[in-house]
Amino acid sequence: MYTANRHKAPAMGWIAGGGNLLDPKLAVLSFFFLMWQVPHFFIHLLVFGKEYEEAGHPSLTEVFTGAQLDRLTFQWIIATAVSLQLVIFYGLLQSPLVHISLIAVSLWLALNGINFMRAHASGYAGVFKRTNYFMLTVMVFMFFDKLPRFFL
Repeated sequence: MYTANRHKAPAMGWIAGGGNLLDPKLAVLSFFFLMWQVPHFFIHLLVFGKEYEEAGHPSLTEVFTGAQLDRLTFQWIIATAVSLQLVIFYGLLQSPLVHISLIAVSLWLALNGINFMRAHASGYAGVFKRTNYFMLTVMVFMFFDKLPRFFL
């Protein structure tokens, strides 16, 4: 129940802001948030997966090795960086400066994914923080893209 409600947040904000529930831009925005959640969770799992197992909870660490989870996490990090380009392509943001900034942030995330593959277990905490910083940065840029409209 908790995870199901979490996925409704972009739609609730979209509707509250006057958007249409059937707008394809909402689907793109929700897709981007979904893409970010997967590597975010995988990194968390790489650190705490054994603890989930010990507590009797199912965990992907029972199915995949650490190296396999590293590769999956890397692929999802790259997919997240690419999915941000859909936000730009579908016209959710208007400012060319924000577009360029988000492309730069995507490249930064992709480079962090490459560094993660080189560092493996020693880099879990760092890449976890950087994926969260990535999302924070994206949300700040989205806010600034809309900011001039508040003053018009």
